[in-house]
Amino acid sequence: MCILLLTTAHPKYALILLSNRDEYLNRKTSTAEFWHPKILSPLDLARPAPHGTWLGITRHGRLAVVLNYREDGENYVGKLSRGLLVREFLSDQKTTHDWAAQAITRMEELSGDVGGFSLVCGELKPNGSGLEEFAIITNRSRSLGEGTAWIFGDDNDNEYTGDEDIRQSIMEKTYGISNSLYWQPWPKVHRGREMLSTIILNSLKQNSSAHLNEEEQQQALIESLLDLLSVNSISESVLASGDPDLLFKSLGESIFIPAFHTGRATATGTPADYSQPREDSGYKYMKGGYYGTRTQTVVLVSTSGEVTYVEKTLHNCDDNTAGNQEGTVVHRFQIEGWDAHP
Repeated sequence: MCILLLTTAHPKYALILLSNRDEYLNRKTSTAEFWHPKILSPLDLARPAPHGTWLGITRHGRLAVVLNYREDGENYVGKLSRGLLVREFLSDQKTTHDWAAQAITRMEELSGDVGGFSLVCGELKPNGSGLEEFAIITNRSRSLGEGTAWIFGDDNDNEYTGDEDIRQSIMEKTYGISNSLYWQPWPKVHRGREMLSTIILNSLKQNSSAHLNEEEQQQALIESLLDLLSVNSISESVLASGDPDLLFKSLGESIFIPAFHTGRATATGTPADYSQPREDSGYKYMKGGYYGTRTQTVVLVSTSGEVTYVEKTLHNCDDNTAGNQEGTVVHRFQIEGWDAHP
């Protein structure tokens, strides 16, 4: 299952975002690109156009990430793609609060048409001491209104004194969510927040040394963040068992999910299993032979509004061989209008 980690605790970066996308390896996906002049994201090609996405950012600083909610039993495939929520937010011009209010009303009307999700969205705008508020919207609480949380807006300046004060302050500005409710995090989220806080603390100490220039410091930070996204906590006994049921039950424990065989036929074999989508959902998606972490993403937004977007593709087809890697793409751009905000 996927994981999203975010922090506003680094004094050189208004936001640091980390994401693992865990998915069946046969699900058709494009790598991140500017498919629209203003919108950067990968695209989920499993459904008919318009294609949704799980993560994206615009040149104006709109950012959104969606994570599926892990249902009991088979995951529900709704009439409407959850990835379209990200696309819609990125394409809109409303404030986060106005868009969230409208989305909550619409999702309540379409409750039976959309699978469980948590949507993190907001505008990357400095507010004097941090970022404007981001929303976390879920449709698996008692009501969408009650299930909406707001983060970032109350974060204080990143002025630190003393190691314990630093660590506590970093943790308070570091957030995480996976495929459960935001306020009921899985163990992998707790572990991820702690590890990200340690990386930020170590980065602060490293930045005080003179042996690395700014570019080298950023690259070292990116590498440490990708290392975090590659931490596998699934026990050797469970991995060795090859039991898909045991492996799927372990997904809440591990930040990284090594690709494993699901017990279903691969794309080159006879399809052994289908999800049960609604007939009007527009597609019939075969669950593939392998499942695991497919894509790792790191987004750095500097305090001057410069974006560094790093996407690492680990798998692009339904097998688990070393030749099944597309590599890494990097995009850099300046958020338009950043200097217009306090």
